[in-house]
Amino acid sequence: MADEFIYGAEGGGVNTRRLLLEEYGKHADAEEMAAGSKSQRRRILRPITTLFTGEPNGKRFRVALDALMKTAGNKRGKYMNAAKIEEGEEKLSELIMKCATDCLSEAILDQTREQAFEMGLLRAERGSGGGGTKNDGKIKNAISDWNKERKEQEKENKLEEEEEEELAEETLDDESKLA
Repeated sequence: MADEFIYGAEGGGVNTRRLLLEEYGKHADAEEMAAGSKSQRRRILRPITTLFTGEPNGKRFRVALDALMKTAGNKRGKYMNAAKIEEGEEKLSELIMKCATDCLSEAILDQTREQAFEMGLLRAERGSGGGGTKNDGKIKNAISDWNKERKEQEKENKLEEEEEEELAEETLDDESKLA
């Protein structure tokens, strides 16, 4: 999103974090299959651990991913005992999505980049931080206020579009009468 604001570059086809996780899951499956065991899970999952930082239940998602990382072996680099991937075992992409859907709300997963950016600005404006329990009330209020503002803006945009359509129809009627 920064590239769009700063350089005017077009964004990619992945617009929500749910889609990002699905695409990353495909990559994760390929990496794990190439390794032939779960030994590379920590390396594979590390880039997505901070994807929901500051969001409600973002820490729960990070903890769930950490539990997946631990299935790869111990943290001290001794992955010799890492389990081999068994036939019929859930793919890493499915486990990632299960962590996300179990820990995070649908609204957070399906927010567009623009919506997430607006929410971040609103949280910063109100002084409410991430998903800690101290700020839950502030966050819920910020989210509900943001949703109200977004819906009002959508209504205004729809009314403007309808007015433009009516004006265009009137113009066509006037032109047809003159002809």
